[in-house]
Amino acid sequence: MVKRRIALIGVPVLLCGLLSACGGNSNGGINANGSVTGTLRIFSYADAFAPNVFDAFTKANPDLTVEKSEIASDDGAVAKLKGGFKTDVVNTCAGPIDDEVANGSLQPIDTSRIKDWNQIYPFFTNFKGVQSGGKTWMLPLIGGAYGLVYRPSAFPIPPTSWMDLFTTNKRVTSPDDPLTNIVTAALALGYFPPQSMTKDQLNNVQDLLIKQKKHVVTYYQGAGAALATLWKNDEVDITALDLSLVNELKGQDIAFAPMSIPLAYACGFSIAKDAKNLDAVYAYLNYALSPAVQTVQATSYSYLVSSKLTVAGLPASVLAKSGQKNLDSYTKAATYGRANDQAAWTKLWQNVKGS
Repeated sequence: MVKRRIALIGVPVLLCGLLSACGGNSNGGINANGSVTGTLRIFSYADAFAPNVFDAFTKANPDLTVEKSEIASDDGAVAKLKGGFKTDVVNTCAGPIDDEVANGSLQPIDTSRIKDWNQIYPFFTNFKGVQSGGKTWMLPLIGGAYGLVYRPSAFPIPPTSWMDLFTTNKRVTSPDDPLTNIVTAALALGYFPPQSMTKDQLNNVQDLLIKQKKHVVTYYQGAGAALATLWKNDEVDITALDLSLVNELKGQDIAFAPMSIPLAYACGFSIAKDAKNLDAVYAYLNYALSPAVQTVQATSYSYLVSSKLTVAGLPASVLAKSGQKNLDSYTKAATYGRANDQAAWTKLWQNVKGS
């Protein structure tokens, strides 16, 4: 699954009371003015580090040293963490987080230190992967519902089903990721939930993906910028995605077709197993959940946002455009999640790529 951007914008200085815990630790603490100290390592997609969306956090915490590392792909992040990469905060999404939890790469989140945890919609807190084994592994921030994003000049009649992605002779692109490809192919064939497919159903999915491959321009890697470049360069006509790219390109020869069974996702931040400066970690998590941050995510990218406090301040036009009003209906959507037979899914994708 390609990573959805976690775009942040400046918020006021976080006071000690907003951080929920003002005690220090061996790697940092909290100053009298409420700013955090020490070192904070963040492993995230590049969007979170853009100056206009990140500098406010560092300015609010001048005695905090931030070490930034960029994620290239969800699968790459999983592998890097498993290999011992050291960080404190990591950008995560439902699906890959299952592997990170299984690998022991994360530590549970203490939700009592998340100021507005009780303001998060159940759609997000109940999303597969956010909580598991009675513990919370992700602070969910944004989400969306995949349908088909298409080029109207190539599709005078909009696509109406997932199967259109696999039967078209137009130029297709997809992330270099087994989850998105296998799940959408399963939905096209009517297999639900995709994670529980039988051996025969997996074989049918593999056949469908191989047949589609001759129309695939590329299996792109990286964040949304890679797909945006392909679209701007007129190299692709259709892909599985949410509304974010349509909004980013301002509807210029790009449109969104919702599917009857959408593919929902949720992304946010998690705490790495070796994180020590927890005061700084929770300061950053509270920063990311604030309405000032999520308002930009909803208005600029048409993401679903997790906080009721944010939604209360959004105009009706934004709520309608993002689909936030349809949040309850997405609980019946297909989701990203660990397959019952993970090895079979991995082998399937290898067969498709090698065909």
